[in-house]
Amino acid sequence: MHKSKTRRGGVTPPLLLLLTAYCLIVSSDVYASGLFSGLVVSQGDSASGGVKVVEIYPGCPAERAGIIAGDLIIEIDGQKIKTLDEFVKTSKARRDKDIEASLILIRKGKLQNLRVITYSEIIFKEWREKVPPPPQSSIGGLSLFQYYMEKGKAKLGENKVGGSFETRLARDEEAIRYLFYALHYNPTEVGVAILIADTHMDMARLYLENGRTPLAVENYGKAANLYEKCSRKHVAEKELELILTHLQEVEKELISLLPPEEQGPVSAEKTTIGSLPVKASP
Repeated sequence: MHKSKTRRGGVTPPLLLLLTAYCLIVSSDVYASGLFSGLVVSQGDSASGGVKVVEIYPGCPAERAGIIAGDLIIEIDGQKIKTLDEFVKTSKARRDKDIEASLILIRKGKLQNLRVITYSEIIFKEWREKVPPPPQSSIGGLSLFQYYMEKGKAKLGENKVGGSFETRLARDEEAIRYLFYALHYNPTEVGVAILIADTHMDMARLYLENGRTPLAVENYGKAANLYEKCSRKHVAEKELELILTHLQEVEKELISLLPPEEQGPVSAEKTTIGSLPVKASP
């Protein structure tokens, strides 16, 4: 319950316990960053409906968006919120899959439009990727960048010893999460982004091996997108050659999924992905 932290709204602990029985408290956890984590809300008045913000924890996504105690939330991404039950259902449905939402609320009789986000703004600014930020923590003796890099690489290392499709896929997904956490702390480190793209390639091949072509194509796309972004950063020549080789691999593997009559000849001189020339393998 974060009892050691100062909370806004002037709610005493006994009253907070009472409110908990009637209000929604969406708690953040180590791995998830819910859109509405840190909010305590109650039913709005009968005239306007909506839900009233009773209390808000410092540092939560809603507070960063500018929401304050006393605000009346009446709409989430175009969906009218009239009751506490509607807010509970909406927030639960979106908690694990959405990383941003537009809210309309009433503050002191005036309408306000706010946007709540839970993705890492640091990574979005550098890479235009919307991914959850790392959980707040302090790791003694190691930088957080190094800590998450080691955890990500450890998960990838576990896949080298094999395992079931589900196990290997889960390791890749966890590795990507840790590597994005590392990238948050060192957003210009292109090598981390390349490793994330490599992992998406591995996931694409896993899906393909198990006959899940749409998910394979989705991960090929994510890999290609990151490789291309990496190619536009300031990288050494060897790194650039590696990136372009990977892009060529993505193209060849995607082309192989097409019916033979639609594949067409691939030039022996070069292939092109987007606007990037890619040297063909000898």
